[in-house]
Amino acid sequence: MKSAASKKQVTVDATTNVFDVKDLSAVISNSTTGARRIEKLSMALKPGTLSTMIGPSGVGKTSLCLALMGWMRPNVRILDGEVLFGNQPLLQMQQRQKQALWGREILYVPQSSATALVASRNVVRQISEFAGDTAHERSERLRLLKAAFDRLEVPGFQEDRYPHQYSGGQLQRILISTVFCATPGLIILDEPTTALHPDLKAGVMQDIKARIEEIGAAALVISHELPFFAECSDQTIDLSGFVVSDGKPDPPRPTALPVTASRPTLKLAPKPVDQPRLRVAGLCVNAPSGRPLLRNVAFQVRPGDCLGIVGPSGAGKTTILRSLLGQHGDAKGTIEVDGERLPRYYSRRTVEQRRRLEYVPQSVKLHLNPSLSADYLIRRRLRQAGRDDSADAVADTLEQILLPADYRHKRSAELSGGECQRLGIALALASSPSLLLLDEVTASLDPANARIVADILDGHRASGNIGMLLVSHQPEIVARLASDVLELRDGQVVQPIGDSHEPSTSGHDRSAGNFKREGEPRQCAL
Repeated sequence: MKSAASKKQVTVDATTNVFDVKDLSAVISNSTTGARRIEKLSMALKPGTLSTMIGPSGVGKTSLCLALMGWMRPNVRILDGEVLFGNQPLLQMQQRQKQALWGREILYVPQSSATALVASRNVVRQISEFAGDTAHERSERLRLLKAAFDRLEVPGFQEDRYPHQYSGGQLQRILISTVFCATPGLIILDEPTTALHPDLKAGVMQDIKARIEEIGAAALVISHELPFFAECSDQTIDLSGFVVSDGKPDPPRPTALPVTASRPTLKLAPKPVDQPRLRVAGLCVNAPSGRPLLRNVAFQVRPGDCLGIVGPSGAGKTTILRSLLGQHGDAKGTIEVDGERLPRYYSRRTVEQRRRLEYVPQSVKLHLNPSLSADYLIRRRLRQAGRDDSADAVADTLEQILLPADYRHKRSAELSGGECQRLGIALALASSPSLLLLDEVTASLDPANARIVADILDGHRASGNIGMLLVSHQPEIVARLASDVLELRDGQVVQPIGDSHEPSTSGHDRSAGNFKREGEPRQCAL
């Protein structure tokens, strides 16, 4: 990548649009929604401005933005129109010319750190490459990156740290730091705030806005979170209607869902269980450097309860999940599931002990083999749990996540983000676990899909068979699902919880961002 001092290939001044899309017509194919045709889409991105692209999951926002920068996915076909970067027709360039722009003049910041960062390379080395590509610029690259880390409040600027040593919110801010280490003309940010704590989102976007004004770049943000961009957005592109509107985005409108479509019909009979599904006592974890990550954390989760774990990025939420899954062998303390103490190391746990804890990540799609069908994945999980793996059993499993039986033949690559999240829940439930570990399961979804996923989880929670541990930065999801809330800061519990087997009978304010759950736990028709 070229440094700030290197000569730009495309000249953009204050009177020239950084990026022009004129009368663009394209077809974006999706196995779930079919082919969508975009007709006569036009937009102009001026220096120092921030535009927001909105639309429901599966409409093609990411695919379209990548196509506009010249990176064509197989499901996108440009039919007509013109795309200008500065004064150059981008779509007519040779591949090597477009590649010369990527990462230099056109910077794409992906949503998922799992697809952007190589796990075996240290983070500072990877990110610093965005600010220069010659050896003598190393000190300048590190200076810029250190300043970006400080500006975005990312702790632990060390050259020997790897992606797994940061939390999800910290990794997302680290990806955003590339904006402050380079001087591109166009910056495309794909869902840049989904993993961030609410207290950080507005500040991060204000920093991005200030940065693009400082360097005279234009930014295009893909997002479902309009409130966080309302104050700084200069233009809104609504792909669901294929229109471009000037001004700030309207507040998001709730999408009504039929009651029969938003509630799973559970067929499980509740099992009377007196002991907690999960009990954690005196959990302490230190980083390799000796820095405490968790200090004397204790909680329990009973059948039918969902414990929400909240707190800023780096507070220790992910460390708790890793400890429960046996990925922190140096963890001290007690972890019991159904009254049985678990070994600290995953490799020392029996198959039955592993089965009792099922993990659902933020982006299930990244964890699935795209060539395998839902039928194969569900059958394999049912067999591993010693359960019936017939076609009827697969259909019943899909019914629990509100997907029709014919979805069994679809590969994960053919499913939308929301459908993949539901499939991930189905795979977890197929093992008949005692506890679900939910890691930002709705963060990357639009409001309608997030509501469906929350309803599915709440229905299974209400069956009384299973406990849930929910890590989330979304107050509305925590309020919807959690029967109690545990707040972490700097690895310590700052908001103790009551007995999780005593559901709240009235909404009450919580210090962790005013999370509320009104009335008795919602029940689902059985």
